[in-house]
Amino acid sequence: MSKVWIFQSNPKYYDLIRDLDELTKMESGWPIRQQKNKIEKGDLALLWVSGENRGIYATADIISKPKMEKVDPTDSWVNPKGSTDGKTEELMVELGSMTILKPPLLESELKQISELSSLSIMRQHNGTNFPVTESEWDVLSKEIEKRTLTKSEGILNCPEYFTEGKEREIIQTIYERNQKLREVAIKMHGTTCSVCGFNFAKKYGILGEGYIEIHHRVPHSEHKITGVSEINPETDLVPLCSNCHRMIHKPEKMLSIEELKKIVKS
Repeated sequence: MSKVWIFQSNPKYYDLIRDLDELTKMESGWPIRQQKNKIEKGDLALLWVSGENRGIYATADIISKPKMEKVDPTDSWVNPKGSTDGKTEELMVELGSMTILKPPLLESELKQISELSSLSIMRQHNGTNFPVTESEWDVLSKEIEKRTLTKSEGILNCPEYFTEGKEREIIQTIYERNQKLREVAIKMHGTTCSVCGFNFAKKYGILGEGYIEIHHRVPHSEHKITGVSEINPETDLVPLCSNCHRMIHKPEKMLSIEELKKIVKS
């Protein structure tokens, strides 16, 4: 029988919420530092973000057994173990597509539910992997189902143009992302930043393979009149590194790719 676990991330080291906003599949594995002999392929992970608004932000299937993988020792989340070639290794599992909770299920809400007041992560916040009992999951699963759940998808055969940006009313209006767009854009443009030329795989090795953020040249907020918008991955989407993506959206009016290139080259 599959088991349920809480996997905790610390926003000081890894920005899980950023990845959830992109509705992307996890680009790398998740470290296993506790319960290593009990976590198995086919189990379910509840992705927890620590900090002020701590709680469950998504769920994901565990799609591999825990295995040692080489990681970049400069990453702040790495728990280094010396190896013969001088690199470090970390026990990891791979996660499948994520289901995002809108809004997240915060600890402040969980504390109000008597059956969940003894969740292991709420009794001891320090750690990465926490077990959830069957009785706790019976209650917790019902609370999760009350949320608006958005499931990220893998790449599918699809036409040149796609639609996205459909409005859904939750706490606020959000614009739905089409996961297929990211996959096709990467196939067309690659994973090198179009502004500064940074490539995650060249810098971080296997840990960074396939990772890049995808930028919309025209934000969804400018499609409010027509609602759903047609997106051409070849002309409308651009691969950007995390830094350039943040900077291009930083001003009150979004910069163009060309404007940011001038800033980087100056």
